[in-house]
Amino acid sequence: MGVLGTSSLVALVWAIQTGKFSNIKGDAMSIFDADEPIGKVTDSFPQNTDCKDGKI
Repeated sequence: MGVLGTSSLVALVWAIQTGKFSNIKGDAMSIFDADEPIGKVTDSFPQNTDCKDGKI
C-alpha cells in the first residue's frame, strides 16, 4: 500500500510540475468538433438506433 500511495503522489507532483493541469477545461473541450456537439450523445452501437436523438 505504501508503494502504491507513494507512486501516486509522485505522479501527481510530476503532473503538476510539468503543466499537465494548466488548461483542464480547454483540453477537455478539444475532443469535440462541429460534428459532435457538446452535451449531445451522437455515438451508438450499430444495432442500437434509440440513441439517435441524444437520449438513451
